[in-house]
Amino acid sequence: MLKRSEYKKAEYAKNSFYSWLFILAQAFLALAVVFFFAFWPVRVRGNSMTPTLIADEVLLIDRFTLYLWSPQRGDMVIFRTPEFGELIKRIIALPGETVAIFNGRVYINGQMLDESAYSPTAAEDFPPLEVPEGAVFVLGDSRSLSQDSRDKRVGCIPFNALDGRVRLRVAPLERIALFL
Repeated sequence: MLKRSEYKKAEYAKNSFYSWLFILAQAFLALAVVFFFAFWPVRVRGNSMTPTLIADEVLLIDRFTLYLWSPQRGDMVIFRTPEFGELIKRIIALPGETVAIFNGRVYINGQMLDESAYSPTAAEDFPPLEVPEGAVFVLGDSRSLSQDSRDKRVGCIPFNALDGRVRLRVAPLERIALFL
């Protein structure tokens, strides 16, 4: 027979175990909500975003800000197309802007776009195109390897077709990076 103080110790230990179990369950649920509704892990396929993103890297895509954020030039976004499936590309032109490519350089409304921070490769010439309202024009950083808005099967991407914005590279560990 347990003495009263031994009984309290046993009861306290049991309650402590259940408290920790409850806290762990809450933490797991919170992480599940964050990763299924706000952030989404994606593996990079192909090399169309080289050198920024390389095949088999793992990214976290921010889906939540789609409701709060308007796309900006330079943002990397993910979307799906019937022909190519899931694609990751960079926003180059915004609604109402005219985009063209001459002599390997991208021009927005007649002004050359400085892409030195992310695209070391030149692109093939592309005739002027006005981006429709509610859509963006996207290109891969490695222009010669990319299926992007220059391809009629992709075209300009409507805002509602964007699945998320690239926020964080989590693997491989030596290339971890935050994309703001």
